[in-house]
Amino acid sequence: LLIKAMKDSDPTVRLLAATTLENVGNAAAKAIPALSQALNDEDDTVRLAATYALETIGEISQSE
Repeated sequence: LLIKAMKDSDPTVRLLAATTLENVGNAAAKAIPALSQALNDEDDTVRLAATYALETIGEISQSE
């Protein structure tokens, strides 16, 4: 559901999805492709949230 939300037409929905995926952490690893695509989003807040989410998922993965 959150991966699908990353492709929503509303940037607020995409932002909230990326932020939620960040909070999920390593369990959100399946969302990495969608988050990577969001790095090119037209909305700068979505790009930033995707960056933070990818950082968080990567840091958790490396610490395990």
